[in-house]
Amino acid sequence: MWCRIGLVLVLVAAAVPAHAAERVEAGAVARAQGDVRAAHDGTGRAVATGAPVYLGDTLLTGKDARVQVRLTDGTDLTLGADGALKLDDLLVAPLNESDGLSILAGAFRIVAPPTPGATVRTAYATIGIRGTEFWGGPLDGVMDVVALEGTVEVATAGGAVVLTAGEGTVVPTAGAAPGAAGRWGPEKLARAIATVTFQ
Repeated sequence: MWCRIGLVLVLVAAAVPAHAAERVEAGAVARAQGDVRAAHDGTGRAVATGAPVYLGDTLLTGKDARVQVRLTDGTDLTLGADGALKLDDLLVAPLNESDGLSILAGAFRIVAPPTPGATVRTAYATIGIRGTEFWGGPLDGVMDVVALEGTVEVATAGGAVVLTAGEGTVVPTAGAAPGAAGRWGPEKLARAIATVTFQ
């Protein structure tokens, strides 16, 4: 299953290298539900609404937990239950090199500001975004993606598909072409959104 294999996701953002000795704030927790922790350099801490998050942190959500992070570039990222999100040298403007973050497990929802040319890269697909809201995660395939607002391009070594609001695709196996764009019915869309909805 996709969640067992893990997903590596890179959100392209303006960044500069962080010095090893300093902790660079990458954003803050906008909302947290249930058991949410941050691990950094072998130590862990519980995080709650308002807590800062730093480069190198791995956010971990437990059963039925959720966490929403507001990154300093204005991106909102929500991670569902049993998820793992690592902030890999992610910084925001006015910086000038690209790095990103890694989603290691779990479903996610991203609301990205209109940054020209921004992309999200995963182990299974590259997702081009421009002022976009979209969901991704394991639902009916190795990786499922649906555009909630704006336009999303999902590309793999096997092909590419463009999604408009309400359309989704499935990447059935790593490296396979994404399925044809299709409008998700209310039941499937509800199942997806439920994975990142706070109670």
